[in-house]
Amino acid sequence: MRLGLYIAILILGILPFFAFSQNGEIQIYSGEKKSFTLFVDGLKENEAPKWKVKVKNLLPGPHHLRVLFENGQTSTIQKKINLAPSSMLTYEILLYENTGRSWYDLTRVDSVLKQEIEIIVVQDISEIKELEKADEKVDSLLEVNIPDPKIAAPNGVDSLSMQIDTAVTVVKDSLFQCANPLLPLGFELVIKQLKSEDYEDLLLDKAKKLADLNCFSSIQIMEVMQLMQFEVTRLEFAIYCYKICFDPVNYKFVEDAFEYQSSIDKLHDALYAKPGRKSAIK
Repeated sequence: MRLGLYIAILILGILPFFAFSQNGEIQIYSGEKKSFTLFVDGLKENEAPKWKVKVKNLLPGPHHLRVLFENGQTSTIQKKINLAPSSMLTYEILLYENTGRSWYDLTRVDSVLKQEIEIIVVQDISEIKELEKADEKVDSLLEVNIPDPKIAAPNGVDSLSMQIDTAVTVVKDSLFQCANPLLPLGFELVIKQLKSEDYEDLLLDKAKKLADLNCFSSIQIMEVMQLMQFEVTRLEFAIYCYKICFDPVNYKFVEDAFEYQSSIDKLHDALYAKPGRKSAIK
């Protein structure tokens, strides 16, 4: 009897340690040494902006990364990753350019299991790194990311306390619904004004008006939805913004703001036509 109890206690003591050992970590750095703040699943990981950030003890599975640059003049980077158990991932912030557009993105440059760190593999890492960069660049052209134009102050909010450069129009593309996505500095003013609304219906009305006046990206629409208390309000705003958002190709980010799968299903029913049915979007 005592032996069984001892074994049970021993197992209960080992299990948390085993689960903890399965956690992984990520490291993100800027080769240009641009300072940034990293958010993982909406949580800020570094209080002061840095050019290199490491996050330890992350649970295995999907995670949402967001990089916000210190100067506020560079577009936010967002990326979804899947962290394998006991893995370490390293990403470099790289600048990409294509057809007159430029944008920063996260490029994975290293992945290794923690248990295998002691194994030294001699190889030409510079060649491997260049191949990985080339693959990531090709992928970025297939799935459009938010470019990095300089734009004027946002419409419908108070004047900025600091000057933003005059607008430089992005070339219209069939994948883009509007030309000039709102940069983080202007979007902060939008969020501040929306937070001043105490009632959900007034918040929804103001959010729609600001969406009409400005060019929201999918990730910005998701952040506005997070200010809303009710699922039905989030759903109405998501359906409304799809036809006027900057990058509908990235609209999967909006789904992260919903609490229930049924809301995501309703969004799909409204946005995407099915046999025998018409889409709600004209």
